[in-house]
Parts: sequence; C-alpha cells; structure tokens
Amino acid sequence: MQIASFNAKTQPSAPANWDEVKGRTITFLRAGEIIMIALEMGEDECDPTVGCVVPVGFRTDGSWIWSMELEYYADKYSMPIDQDLLCHVLSLDFTMPVVSPESANTALEELMKAAAEYAPEVSGSA
Repeated sequence: MQIASFNAKTQPSAPANWDEVKGRTITFLRAGEIIMIALEMGEDECDPTVGCVVPVGFRTDGSWIWSMELEYYADKYSMPIDQDLLCHVLSLDFTMPVVSPESANTALEELMKAAAEYAPEVSGSA
C-alpha cells in the first residue's frame, strides 16, 4: 500500500493533462473509503483568512492512501496530486474499486505505522 505525499506549500508542477483530468480525479478521491477523520477542520495554508475549512482525514482505495487535504487543495487551488497516485487513478479509469473492511483496516494500520515513524519520541512527562 502506498501513501500519497502532500504539502500545500511545496507541490510539484502540474502534469500537462491536469486541467483535463482534475475534476474526475477529485471525484475519484472523494469516493475513497474514509479510514480516519478528525472532528475539526484544519486551517487553509494558502489563505488563512478563510479560517478552518480544510477537511482533516484520510481515505483509501485499497491500494493507495491519501489525505482529504489533498482533495481540498486540488479542488480549491488546482494543486496537482502525487504523480504516481494520478497514474494509478488513470489506470483505474477513474473508477473507485470496492474497498473491503480488511483492506480498509490494512490501510489504517499502514497509516498508523507511517505516522509512528515520523512522530517525535516522547521521553517522560513535564
């Protein structure tokens, strides 16, 4: 299972066909199975004046994991998504596969494992 990279401030340049496939790609991403979601929205990093409007969570199609932030910024600011994820979406012809409960659980486990690798270690209490 692969995890799509995303950073609102350092996105790569858009592929030549991004304008053509953006709408269907965003629809595909929003159809993914939610594996984790926060109760609160995040701040828009491109325009903090709009407040907390960015969904915070993750979805999967059983092969890839991506953040809901990625969907938001792709839609609102036309930011391109991870090129490998885009190739995957195109290979599926924008058709979301059925995600089994087992696949969703595996995706969540992979996400938690990746998060643990990047989380700072806590060494005692203050």
